[in-house]
Amino acid sequence: MADDQSELQKQNRFERLLELQNRISEQTWRSDLGEVLPVLVEGESKQGDGQLFGRSVWNRIVNFHGPKSLLGQIVPVKITKVFRNSNLGELTIDAKQAG
Repeated sequence: MADDQSELQKQNRFERLLELQNRISEQTWRSDLGEVLPVLVEGESKQGDGQLFGRSVWNRIVNFHGPKSLLGQIVPVKITKVFRNSNLGELTIDAKQAG
């Protein structure tokens, strides 16, 4: 089959598709804002400041403050901010209850 599309047409189509996917992804991420999600605590966050990180049920990175004793546990975290590659949240239970 002959390729009858110019490189410019291909690039324009790709950019439109990418923009659509970015809008869909952003809507999906924003839907978690304010929600309490179960998060598997994996380690100390690269953000520092005593934060831990874990993964939500959607496999999204969630950073939040909490003690290292939570490592390996699933804890409820309320999502307070959403970013392109991660979420920020708050532990919704006392760390003593989780540990």
